[in-house]
Amino acid sequence: MEQQNSRRRICLTTLSIVVAASAIGCLKTAPIQGPPSIRVENRSAMDLKNVSVNGISFGDIRRGERTKYQTIKGAYRYGHVYALTPTGPLEIFPIDYVGESPLGAGNYTYALTVSGGRLITECETN
Repeated sequence: MEQQNSRRRICLTTLSIVVAASAIGCLKTAPIQGPPSIRVENRSAMDLKNVSVNGISFGDIRRGERTKYQTIKGAYRYGHVYALTPTGPLEIFPIDYVGESPLGAGNYTYALTVSGGRLITECETN
């Protein structure tokens, strides 16, 4: 009789663990769906004006500041970026995205710097 009760307790404990683990698995959030959201951060030593990414305007960005997120469909780790600097316009114009995968849903920052008269973009996941 005692051995039978022990088996029942083991079975009930095992069943409880399985049910609890299944319930926890159901609580996981679904992955974010949709196009990526991108903001632009000016990490250069100068203010940038008329900043745009893939034709979407982010406006003027003072040094050390960043914009609000905007949805950009078909964005990659780099893109067509334009900025007007005190010394003139700078632009990154990708030729193609061969070997690249589009950014998935989520928040990203394009960090802009200016070095040697060139505009440099670094994409960060937030």
